[in-house]
Amino acid sequence: MAEHDATIDEVIGELERALLISLVVTLTSHNVLIQKVEEWERPHQRFLQGLEPTDVGHYLDVKTLTWADTSGPGRVHMQDLVSAINGGAEIWMAGAGRETVNSYPEAQAVAYAQWFSHAFSLWEEQFRGRIAAWFDKRTPERIRGSDIRSDYFGDIRLIRNDFVHNKGICKDSAQLKRLEYGLTRRRPIEITPEQMLSLIDLFPRDELRSAPTPLPPGDTVRVPGKVNPHVLEDVQTHAQKLGLNDSQLLEAALSEWLARNGS
Repeated sequence: MAEHDATIDEVIGELERALLISLVVTLTSHNVLIQKVEEWERPHQRFLQGLEPTDVGHYLDVKTLTWADTSGPGRVHMQDLVSAINGGAEIWMAGAGRETVNSYPEAQAVAYAQWFSHAFSLWEEQFRGRIAAWFDKRTPERIRGSDIRSDYFGDIRLIRNDFVHNKGICKDSAQLKRLEYGLTRRRPIEITPEQMLSLIDLFPRDELRSAPTPLPPGDTVRVPGKVNPHVLEDVQTHAQKLGLNDSQLLEAALSEWLARNGS
């Protein structure tokens, strides 16, 4: 079905499906690391027990996923991998249950940080505007992407921002509204597998189906872009004769452009 023909339920369903797929990938992405560590530990333990004449290489070549005896570009020491998954060997595996542990694995932190960035991108760049466009065609008032608000996705944004801009230390994410994660300001963000899974039940289907209320425009913003300096000078000179300052000139010019182009 063409994107513009989709119903609001179909758009929301696409968003939910995209989030679920990304959650599955995130919660199982550590399995390859776990398998490689187990493959390495078996012959290594046999060597330590005197059952093998030589030890297996202590480095993993990331490109080939094979063992190497020496360090080098693209190679990771196995002890670093062991530490990265320490305590997280059973984050979530189908049919095997889940387990919360005291040691917070680095691999888990990396995977979850990537998920929150991806989820925010899905919402902000792909679906928020589509939901706004659907309501805009069916309400007398203009509905913009910024009018589509959700505490659920607002919380995802706050966690994503702290992962990206604050090195994974809780700052703004201490004030979550929908996700009950109990994050503490100035402490590392350590989200559990159970908390990740709670995102499934908390998905705001009904909230996103509700017609939004348009927001006031808020504070003025700077306009991006560049212009020929001679054109700018001539326009500003003429605007001064009309008694317009730069902000009034810019708003008048943009409004006129919209009017001329049928918006």
